[in-house]
Amino acid sequence: MLNPEDRRAIEGLFERLRDVAGRTGPRDAEAEALIHERVGEQPAAPYYMAQTILVQETALREARERIAMLEERAEEQGGRTRGPWDRQDRSERAGGGFLAGAAQTALGVTGGVLLGSAIASIFTGGAQAEEPAPEPEPQPEPEPEQDFGGDEGGDWGGFDMGGDF
Repeated sequence: MLNPEDRRAIEGLFERLRDVAGRTGPRDAEAEALIHERVGEQPAAPYYMAQTILVQETALREARERIAMLEERAEEQGGRTRGPWDRQDRSERAGGGFLAGAAQTALGVTGGVLLGSAIASIFTGGAQAEEPAPEPEPQPEPEPEQDFGGDEGGDWGGFDMGGDF
């Protein structure tokens, strides 16, 4: 039985899909035909795709929250938090097609995610999202390197592999 929370999540997903359809360029006709063909072969695919999208949205949101917390912690400790991935002006990929528009579509679909942590709780019991990663165990000091192979002093004859390269 569909509970109200699940209904809101599904309705929200399809609202975002409708909104993004109005903001993106033309779809790749060949990719769209292939998708329709595969859905015809697997009629339950949209159900599983919707589940996958909703779970991934939740995971993405939780990852962003975790990253923000870790960046804040690093900043408090005087660490550097910026990297090449957080540049303000990203140039768009040239060309068209199905995958070229996927990032724009994904941003439109996931950009409006206002779901609570309920979906995560359904799949993880809520505990995993808040547990910090365990501290790595200290590694023992490496032992001095020893040469177990090496040159045995043989003259291996300068092999002629043939051909005049």
